[in-house]
Amino acid sequence: MAELEDRLRQKDSVEASLEDGVLALHISGVEALRAYVSKEEGPFVLAQWRHVLRSTNLAAVSEARNLVKSLLQLRWSDNATLRDQTNQLDAEISLLEEEILATETELHELLYDLYELAAEDKALVQKDWRTRPLT
Repeated sequence: MAELEDRLRQKDSVEASLEDGVLALHISGVEALRAYVSKEEGPFVLAQWRHVLRSTNLAAVSEARNLVKSLLQLRWSDNATLRDQTNQLDAEISLLEEEILATETELHELLYDLYELAAEDKALVQKDWRTRPLT
């Protein structure tokens, strides 16, 4: 758990995925948590995991156990409308996040060009941005 907490504090990339009934939490591409779900419940529980990750200040998580506990407490619902709406909203949010990331990347590149930063300088700025605590 200490390694998981360290990675969360460093603002490494955190993603949830679903493949062949395996729901997984990845931090910097390394699997940190795995749960098994049916094909029917998988997309709904994945959407809930993504919601928890989006709405949690991961850099401020004091104990990884709390995050893991909250993810594993999420459950299946027999309400088909709720499942469909949740899955649809998750897909829409994911698309918006991709658009935001693409726009941020473009803006960063424009700023790098404006200030004529060399590759080494860009790397320093990017490292500082990833490790800066959230305020």
